[in-house]
Amino acid sequence: MAAQLSPPTWWKKLFVISVGVGAGVTLALIPVVFFWYANRPVRVRPWNQTAITAKYTDLYLTTSRPLVLTFRYTLENHTGQDYELPSTGSIYKVLADGKGLDRDESLKWEGGTSVLAGQKVNVGIHIEYEYTGAITDSDEMLTAFTKRRLLEIDGFAALDQLNRYEIRFPKGPDPKP
Repeated sequence: MAAQLSPPTWWKKLFVISVGVGAGVTLALIPVVFFWYANRPVRVRPWNQTAITAKYTDLYLTTSRPLVLTFRYTLENHTGQDYELPSTGSIYKVLADGKGLDRDESLKWEGGTSVLAGQKVNVGIHIEYEYTGAITDSDEMLTAFTKRRLLEIDGFAALDQLNRYEIRFPKGPDPKP
C-alpha cells in the first residue's frame, strides 16, 4: 500500500503563499523601477571655465563700411586633448554692467580654431558695427564712436555645449579719455 501523505501544516501553506506573493510583487516592481530609472532627471554637468583660458593681447580697427573691430586673444588649452573652438554661433558679447550675454550675428573667429593640448594659440574675435558717419569724418568722431561701442561690452564668451566649456574673453584696457 502506498504511504498516505499528511496534509501540510498551516505554516507550510503560509510559507508557500508568502514566497509566491513576494515573487509576484518583485516581478511587478521590476518594470516600474526600470521605467523610473530611465525617466529620472539627468544631472547636467557644470560649465568648465578653466579648460581653455583666454588672455587679451590687442585690438585692431578697420575703418571701412562696416567698421570692424578685431579683438586678439591668446588661448591656452589646459586639457590633455586637442580642442576645436565652437562655431561662430556660440560666441556672445558680455554686456557691461552685468546685463548678461548678447548674440551678435557679426561675431566671427579670425585665425585658426584648433588649440592643441597644452599649447597656446592666437585667435581673433571679429565684430562689425554700422558707422553712420562719413568715412571722411575726423579721427575724433571715429574715436568717440569706437569708445562708445567699447564701453557697451565687458568682453566675450564662447559656450561649447558639447564639452560644457565656457571660454571667457576678458575686456581689454578701457579706452583713454
